[in-house]
Amino acid sequence: MAPGFLTRRGFVGDKRYFFSVLDVATFDGAPYAGLAERLAAQGVRLHSLTALRAANEPDLEARLHALMSDVRQDVPRAEPATPLSLAVFQEAVLGDPSLLPDGYLVAEHGGAFIGQTTLFRSEASPDLLTGLTGVTRAWRGRGVATLLKLEAIRVAQALGAPLIRTDNASDNAPMLAINDRLGFVREGGATTSYLYRF
Repeated sequence: MAPGFLTRRGFVGDKRYFFSVLDVATFDGAPYAGLAERLAAQGVRLHSLTALRAANEPDLEARLHALMSDVRQDVPRAEPATPLSLAVFQEAVLGDPSLLPDGYLVAEHGGAFIGQTTLFRSEASPDLLTGLTGVTRAWRGRGVATLLKLEAIRVAQALGAPLIRTDNASDNAPMLAINDRLGFVREGGATTSYLYRF
C-alpha cells in the first residue's frame, strides 16, 4: 500500500536494497582455495585493525579514513556521497562500540591500503553485520573484495557467530555477485527508497 500511496503523489522508486544472510557454520570455502596465495604472490596482504594498532602503523587513522573516503565514492546511492571528515570517521566508525577490531580488515599492497571490509556486532544479537566493503579502482575485479569477505567469514567462525548479515543496493551488481557466490541468501523482499521528481 505504501508504494502506491507514494507513486500517486509523484514519488518515484529510486533504489531497492537487498538484505542477505550467510550461515557461517555451513559456509564452504573450498572453491576459493588458492586465492589468498595468488594475491599474496602479487604482494597483497590483509591486516586487521587490531594488528595494525599493535604494529603502531604510522598515521593509521588518517590512512583508514582516506581509504574509506576513496572506496565509498563509488558505492551506489540515491545522492552523491557526502564527504566524511576525519573527526566524523573517528567518532562514528572507529568509535562505534559495535565495531569489531579483529573484523575491520584492510588489504595492503606495497604500503598502500587498497581495500577494506568491516564487521559489527550489537549486544542485541550474536549475528554479525557487515559494514562497508570496498576496493580502490585499480584493484577491482582481481579478487581483493572476495579475499576480504573470506577473511571476515573466518573471523565470524572464530567468534562463533551464527550469521553474517549484509545489505546492498540492487544496482551494486559486483558486490551482489560476490555475496551470491559466497552463499549469502537474500531475505524475503527488498526495501525501496523513494525520491520526489518534479
